[in-house]
Amino acid sequence: MLGSAVIEVIIGLVFVYILLSLLVSQINQLIADLLNIRANALRERVEKLLYDEQLQERVLTHPVVGILRPPLPEDTPDRRQRTAKVANLAANNFAKALVNILSDPYLDLYAALTTVEDEETADRMRMVVDQLKANVGDPTRARAVLSRLHNEIDKLRETDEYAYESLIRTLGPLQASVQNIQSGNSGYLQVLNGVSQIDNRAFQVAMETVLSGTQNLKEAELAIEEWYDNKMSQTKDTYGRYMSNLSLLVGLLLAVFLNIDSLYLARTLWNDSALRDRLSVAANAAVINAEDVAIQQPAVAGPGGQSTEDAITAAADSFQLAEATFERLLELRLPIGWTFRLPGSAPETISGGTVNVYDATQDSRNLYNIVVPWSSREWLLNVIAKLAGLIITSFAVAQGAPFWFDVLRRVSGQKSPSSTGTSTTNA
Repeated sequence: MLGSAVIEVIIGLVFVYILLSLLVSQINQLIADLLNIRANALRERVEKLLYDEQLQERVLTHPVVGILRPPLPEDTPDRRQRTAKVANLAANNFAKALVNILSDPYLDLYAALTTVEDEETADRMRMVVDQLKANVGDPTRARAVLSRLHNEIDKLRETDEYAYESLIRTLGPLQASVQNIQSGNSGYLQVLNGVSQIDNRAFQVAMETVLSGTQNLKEAELAIEEWYDNKMSQTKDTYGRYMSNLSLLVGLLLAVFLNIDSLYLARTLWNDSALRDRLSVAANAAVINAEDVAIQQPAVAGPGGQSTEDAITAAADSFQLAEATFERLLELRLPIGWTFRLPGSAPETISGGTVNVYDATQDSRNLYNIVVPWSSREWLLNVIAKLAGLIITSFAVAQGAPFWFDVLRRVSGQKSPSSTGTSTTNA
């Protein structure tokens, strides 16, 4: 009998921790949606990989990646404001985007053309570059177009010196890339040439190390994918630690706001068999129907991000899940929440001929006993016990719903329902 009561108390506490953990996870998801935490963390990790600011901008705005929205024509807003709702980036997409950028010999040339002051001249030169791209496979035509491009650039020597110098710097790498394209193994040689053109020694050393031993474009992409995965595995722990700390903070705030005191709750469960039975029934039903307490994660945005409407919808879904979990917690009629009663303020009650006098100084849920030092001789002990109970709750909740759900299965003697295929994930 005593053993079953102990088990029921444990089951009751664990089930409460599961619901609170779910609520914390859903609140975390809501915060992450509103503050764009996942996408900002991904952007920072990718930036650390690439070193060079111009290369970062090209990769982050690449259509396959889409972490950053392209800058406005007349302004370049802060990157935090431009970060799209892209929460994950597959290694193969990163490798394709980086290879595409490194192997494109025309990017720097097009960028240099934006410095030409005369729009008509700039448009004419863009047409020449387009002709070069269209005829790059024909050496004779490519040489003729390159010669024409040289002549157009030479015309700027006297009229637009800054644009002339910007464009002339791109001609050497462009000619080398054109020769690589015409030589056969063009894609791979273009990537190597693109690496050498990045004006950042740290990135060059990193890529030379990554690409050492590769002999073709496919091997280069696979090497970059492996490099990306290794780097992501080293840096993604930062986000995990951030969310763990957030879970601890949100759990503590919930415990304080709702007055969910683990010590008081355990004591109440021990003395109230009806409450124990109610929680045991709910907990056993949760084990049998595991999907009822599974965390429902909103869909993660892929490349291109989410629209404003999608972001609002995701935040609304997280809020609704949190609201439903909170209502389920209240339906259990737990001894939680705060009261504020002065000694002698509650009337006497008569039950079965016995006069019951409410003693405000002995009520652990009475805020008067915590905030008023002279409320009782045991005031300091009451405060210490209350803080201990709240801290225990916050640390327990920070362990996550999957942890406590597994504990519940073990304590209740139920096996994991592998046939359901249901899994829970701590946000």
